[in-house]
Amino acid sequence: MSGSTFTGLLLDSNNSGIRMNTGSSSNRLIGNSIVNTVQFSGIQMGGNGHLVENNRFNNTNGAGVFLSGNDNVVRGNRINDAGSNGITIGSFPTNPGPFVNNQVINNQISGSSRVFSSSSISLNNGSGTLIQGNVVNGRRTTPGVFVFNSASTVVSGNTLVNNSSGVLVRRTSTGTQVIGNRAGQNTFAGVAIENGPVGTVVADNQVSQNGGNGISVSSSSTTISRNTATFNANLGIAAVSGVTDGGGNRASGNGNPAQCSSNIACS
Repeated sequence: MSGSTFTGLLLDSNNSGIRMNTGSSSNRLIGNSIVNTVQFSGIQMGGNGHLVENNRFNNTNGAGVFLSGNDNVVRGNRINDAGSNGITIGSFPTNPGPFVNNQVINNQISGSSRVFSSSSISLNNGSGTLIQGNVVNGRRTTPGVFVFNSASTVVSGNTLVNNSSGVLVRRTSTGTQVIGNRAGQNTFAGVAIENGPVGTVVADNQVSQNGGNGISVSSSSTTISRNTATFNANLGIAAVSGVTDGGGNRASGNGNPAQCSSNIACS
């Protein structure tokens, strides 16, 4: 199916709300309400060039939106109480990726991971993905934004509250930019970069009142610049040796009196 528009539908208590196979393209799903799916996701789409915009999801058994393809836009949706991820970009059995040039923009997600332990926004094997302007209020047990084995991801301008970590970057991810996000009241870190990712930039973020470090970086191939970290339980910025201090970082009121690791200058 290609080039179709679905709008104004109320889909209640189905196995899935809307599902399209990997051969579909350029469909528009706008202004639908999908509630109480009993087995799968609210929207599950393979293929390329889809627009998923201004839909409402509540109490889906799987993800709110599950995409497996390229050049898709997921924008302005409201997702509440998803059983799995709020929004996920990842593989169908018939399409392992990589998934190129997708956009996840200005969505509101609350209460993901009711059934499965899943992040609110999840990206696996993506390339050139934009995750921007989303508001995520999670359940404190899973990440707000999870970037896994992906390249050239931009995570910018998101508000990430009450997750395990606001942003978590893992494994072979390369060239990730975590820029201008607000991450607060998360169980662990506002921003966490594990020891596998390469070429990550963490800049201009505001991290406050997180239960561990404001920013926690375990990969030496990371640059940290112009972040503000306040009132986190441990350090404002914790970084392993070899991390590049890009300057302009600020930290105050954090639980550890050092405020930042010795290799990061914080005013």
